[in-house]
Amino acid sequence: MPEHVVAWSMDFLCGCKQFVKIADSVSSVSHVTAGTPQGTVSGPNDFKLIINDLQFDIGYVKFVDDTTTFSVSNDPHNCLLQKAADYLVSWTNVNGMVINTSKTQEMVVYFGKQLCVDDINGRHIKRVVSFKLLGVVISSDLTWDAHVSYILSKTSKRIYCILNLCKARLVY
Repeated sequence: MPEHVVAWSMDFLCGCKQFVKIADSVSSVSHVTAGTPQGTVSGPNDFKLIINDLQFDIGYVKFVDDTTTFSVSNDPHNCLLQKAADYLVSWTNVNGMVINTSKTQEMVVYFGKQLCVDDINGRHIKRVVSFKLLGVVISSDLTWDAHVSYILSKTSKRIYCILNLCKARLVY
């Protein structure tokens, strides 16, 4: 991004305040020290600007507010992913952010014995057999079965809606 756009974006993000209003009750105003306002047109780009310096020594994918790291190794005790998780914890602490460990998952593609679970901030990470990355379901057995099931489920829901619209003579 051009420097003047970065400066403008940072000025927009600095000094933000927020409060909550429910019916006639209004909370006190608090200063926002991290993040970017949700729902703004510039929000996704602002967030990319904030996480621009988040980089790993292993493979990674960053997309809006998601970060995925990955490592390829023949050694089931390779600690590169744990080091990446530890670095992420350190980075978020420095940048005033918090990792939602309840949404954090790990998937291991390994056809040997069971592995131990890694952790973030001392909390075990949920191990899954598949997860969705940018709309593609990746499965630990390296087949397309889970992704095809996901697509078929989405398709059948849409076909059901279209059929009901046709029955109601709202669509021809």
